[in-house]
Parts: sequence; structure tokens; C-alpha cells
Amino acid sequence: MPALATSVVDNRRLAGFPVYLRIGGADQLGWANRFEETVNALTEAGVDLDAAILDSAPHMFRMNWESLDAWLEKVTQ
Repeated sequence: MPALATSVVDNRRLAGFPVYLRIGGADQLGWANRFEETVNALTEAGVDLDAAILDSAPHMFRMNWESLDAWLEKVTQ
């Protein structure tokens, strides 16, 4: 799913859908600047959201598999 899901888009179809969102704090495309807007839009749509900004990470970064594994365990129970 795109990391920029603003209130302009009808996100209600995603209600209850689990989303693991990570955005680099040093993202060269400026996605971190719209993090709060994205989180608010997805939360208002009823998405089961786990979102965070990764400090100093660029647009492309290595996945923290331990964090993702813990989230996957939670959403697959």
C-alpha cells in the first residue's frame, strides 16, 4: 500500500485491514513530512495500523525483521 494515503483518497475499504507502515525520517521524497496526515487518514478509515518513522533512515532502508515478525504474530492470531 502506498505510504501516502491521505484524506483525499477514500480509505474506508481498508477498514480492519492490518497495515505495517515504516517511513524513513530522512526520506528524500518527503514522505516523513506527511506522516501524521497519512496516519490520521488511515486511522480515521479504521485501518489496524502500526506506524512509525525510522529516525535518520532514507527512502530505502533495511527492514527490521524482528519488529515485523512480532507484528505478524499479532495480526495472524
